[in-house]
Amino acid sequence: MPRRLLLFVSIALALAGLGGGGLLLLAQRRHDRELSQQVAMLARSALERRDLSSASALIQAGLARRPGDSQLLLMRGDISRAAGDYNNARTTYLTAASDSATAAEARLRLFDMALAIGAAEDAAHHLEMLEELLDADDPRVKQRRDRLKPAPAIRLPPRDAS
Repeated sequence: MPRRLLLFVSIALALAGLGGGGLLLLAQRRHDRELSQQVAMLARSALERRDLSSASALIQAGLARRPGDSQLLLMRGDISRAAGDYNNARTTYLTAASDSATAAEARLRLFDMALAIGAAEDAAHHLEMLEELLDADDPRVKQRRDRLKPAPAIRLPPRDAS
């Protein structure tokens, strides 16, 4: 029970802006994988508050401890995307896509980003890769397939000659 209380206090400190001590306690008390999950959660919270600096610092600290952690890489990609650095986001998502544990989530994000910046050809490629990873009936695949379909042409009535 004291471990859970320590974790709660660490998260509360980090969310309150006293993150250095909270992150240090987390690092000292949790296994690396649990730490990565907590760091990702804290970074997600900072990202939702549009505090890109704190989110980035948390992810960098986590990656310093666990280089190549795919969950942290996904978050780093999210932070880069939120900052408008699409090239770094793309590179980071592609790295995360090489890990089978996060490949589908990385491809979902790559598809969404490609479509958002108007790169429909890239989006189609990521959709193909996604269809290899997930069931074709998966609602996330269906939704993205529908988003990629071109809008139906609007037929206008013929103009009056008069």
